[in-house]
Amino acid sequence: MKSLIIKLTMLVFLLGVNNHLSNENSHSVKQLKLLDKRIEYLLASMKIGEKERHNLRTGVYVVKVQKTDNYYELKLGVIFKDDFQWYLKDKRDKLLGYFEFNKRNVLVFGAYAPSLFSTLASAKSFDFLNLKMQNEQVDSAAIKPPPIIFEPEVKVYHITSRKIILHKKGLLNLLE
Repeated sequence: MKSLIIKLTMLVFLLGVNNHLSNENSHSVKQLKLLDKRIEYLLASMKIGEKERHNLRTGVYVVKVQKTDNYYELKLGVIFKDDFQWYLKDKRDKLLGYFEFNKRNVLVFGAYAPSLFSTLASAKSFDFLNLKMQNEQVDSAAIKPPPIIFEPEVKVYHITSRKIILHKKGLLNLLE
């Protein structure tokens, strides 16, 4: 009887550890509703450029929002899904959520902007955001080296209630 209690205790413990690890490695991202449709126009312009570089199938759109006194600064870029973990490693920007644009997911980081987005009740997990287990045995020859350039081509816009201004573009920090 005592061994049965010990076995049941161990089973409950192991199930709890497994549940904790699976929750720790799954990122449930809140869905956002896009309120300012001008952002779709900006993403459409990104889509044209990324089609030329073939990033759309293996990449994900990223929008970074910063609020200033007079405008929102939006940084738009595309990051390869395989490089996302490398890219996010030292970044501090908060993932606010995602929305869909032309059947593609767009991740939104930075400051909450109630005039641009609202939060919905639903959420979704993205495999490319999940951290890999550190203690797995991995063949060192199978590990891909980190990408040489982390920073994608980024377009930086200043957006007010009346205007959108392309401030700059190039290989810039998308997230901080």
